[in-house]
Amino acid sequence: MPGRRARTLCLSIAALTLLGLVATANAATERITASKSRAVTGAPTDLGASAAKKKGKGGAATTKSSQVAFASSTTVSAVASCTGKTHVTGGGFGVSPSFNPSPAPGAGLRSVNSTSNPSGPKAWSAGGSAFSTPLSSGSFTTYARCESNRLGKLAGIISSSLTLVPAQAQTFSFNCPPGTHVLSGGYAGSGIAGFTPVAANFRIIPLQSHRNGPGQWIVQASNSSAATTSATLTGYAVCERNAKGNAVSEVSTITSLVNDARATADPTCSGKTHVVSGGFLLAPNSVGTVPVALIDEFKPVGSKSWHLGLHESNLHNLPAGSSVQTFAYCKKG
Repeated sequence: MPGRRARTLCLSIAALTLLGLVATANAATERITASKSRAVTGAPTDLGASAAKKKGKGGAATTKSSQVAFASSTTVSAVASCTGKTHVTGGGFGVSPSFNPSPAPGAGLRSVNSTSNPSGPKAWSAGGSAFSTPLSSGSFTTYARCESNRLGKLAGIISSSLTLVPAQAQTFSFNCPPGTHVLSGGYAGSGIAGFTPVAANFRIIPLQSHRNGPGQWIVQASNSSAATTSATLTGYAVCERNAKGNAVSEVSTITSLVNDARATADPTCSGKTHVVSGGFLLAPNSVGTVPVALIDEFKPVGSKSWHLGLHESNLHNLPAGSSVQTFAYCKKG
């Protein structure tokens, strides 16, 4: 029933150790018992992206998009591609109309995003599903942030996959090799199990995807303990070769989450920089209850900003002090 909090999502993280799963039948509690944290290091898949020598300043970056129709009780995906002498630096997605849970039963497309990841040197892929209620229709758009080859050369994409049993969470730590730095990252996971908006149909729930220093990208997601089957999860990181003038900086904003409400954020690059990618970090996400906040807008806006929009699930309890940190990653050029 919309508005009724049937479950609480809990997460316990133990670094490098996969703990045993203790399932409960308590209908008021949803638990995610922890998984290991996996460090992934090594040579990324070679993209073979060519880059000419920098020749002064020029046409830094653009955003490409691909839109498909989206409606209640459907699953969709789209790929946005860079063109010409450019490469992808990051990407995201947007649902329209986005879901607003208040006042109950809410309005818009009540969607769950399951994939947002690089799909080669010039493309970004994203997708999601919309529950059956409330009835709505609109669009799903995938965005690729594209940068001139004069401003950097991709080293490759690192990825790793695994299977998550119900109530298992996983943290990937992707480490770009020496001589490179990380530009962006993403994830691809199993979608919802059914279109009826009940806790049992939730599966992969992204909790964080963001830069953690010059060479590392963190991806964390969980398979809901209310799920009845295992789910797959793949994490990604995009690495770029180091060169003079192509270092990445960041700006971020922290937004408090409120029960049954939307939250938005728009961190913005400053000065003579442009946005290349974005990231997010939901909190709390270590031990105890975590927020089930469903991101349905995560995209570049203009040349300098990265926009995040989400709706807090009215099927789950929101922990006190819950927040989302949204990142915009910036480069000169």
